[in-house]
Amino acid sequence: MTDTATYSFLSVLRRGLAALITPGEAATDVRVAVPLSLSVGGSAPTGMPALALRGPGDIIGFDATAVRRTWPAAGADAAETNYFPLVEFADADLPWRYTPDATGGDRLAPWIFLIVAEEGEIGSLVPAARDRQLGAVTLNNAPLPDLSQSWAWAHAQVLSAPDAPATDFDSPAIAAICKQHPERLSARLLCPRQLNPLTSYQAFVVPAFERGRLAGLGDAPSGAARLAPAWQPGQPSVTLPFYFTWSFRTGEAGDFASLAAKLQPISDLPDEAWKRKIAISPPGVDPPNWQVVDRTRVHHRPCGTHQCGRQSARATALRPLARRQIKPIGRFFSHAPVVPPAQRRSALSGRRGTRDHNRSN
Repeated sequence: MTDTATYSFLSVLRRGLAALITPGEAATDVRVAVPLSLSVGGSAPTGMPALALRGPGDIIGFDATAVRRTWPAAGADAAETNYFPLVEFADADLPWRYTPDATGGDRLAPWIFLIVAEEGEIGSLVPAARDRQLGAVTLNNAPLPDLSQSWAWAHAQVLSAPDAPATDFDSPAIAAICKQHPERLSARLLCPRQLNPLTSYQAFVVPAFERGRLAGLGDAPSGAARLAPAWQPGQPSVTLPFYFTWSFRTGEAGDFASLAAKLQPISDLPDEAWKRKIAISPPGVDPPNWQVVDRTRVHHRPCGTHQCGRQSARATALRPLARRQIKPIGRFFSHAPVVPPAQRRSALSGRRGTRDHNRSN
């Protein structure tokens, strides 16, 4: 028997001191603080200051080996256009590790974000140098996503089910996996941009907060609010430092959606093209009394033609008569859907009430 892989996805994964951040910090505070307690000789000193955590304004890069894989792969020249680009990290908490805010339910904005840009949208690209820790890219008229929705484009993945005795991925279960099986965890950032066929792209992992943007460019971040985004929706131009980058090119459009979009209805054929001659005979006649008649294949005729309209008018006229023949089923159903018997059973099974699904309609 072949084992089936099990994957679970988490909208947020935090560990360490970042997991102790609680709501209530003023947005004007530069840093997020967590309470600190000590015990000296069995007694706790009073007046202990809170411990301020590092945030995006303190980060000027991360080890590139933290990136486990990318899609498309670096240098790909025929990437499919119906998937979102992504970057995957081996450190499953990395996207939220330095976010200067508390988790709100199952939502937390990551402190980094993945963007992709076409060649024509890149105004300048300055690589990292000895006197500049990070490279920087200037984007002009690029469709950058709204960072207020950035929480939706990051997730963590857990391979296999929770370890016994746990039955769900609660905090203790995740902590146990992080400690004993970190290889089963990973995190991803996705870029919410629809790719165009036969187009060259450059992907960048960039800071999502303004303090991180300024710090990465070598500017003092002290004047920026802690939670200010790195760019605003519709901003025509922005210069961003980047922690990681790669390039790829898409191939020709060839997925199902692109092929289906090429289908066009045929409406200029003569009426004879929609007719077929068939031979019919009354039942029970021996020998058969065959008669050749013309039959119009209305069900293959494109909508908008006169035959399609006549069929619709006929159906409209018969619908009230069909409704009057339908009897209510049970106390919850005052109307039943006008569908074939097998489909009616399926349609009714999703409603409230009790019904014998083995009973014929």
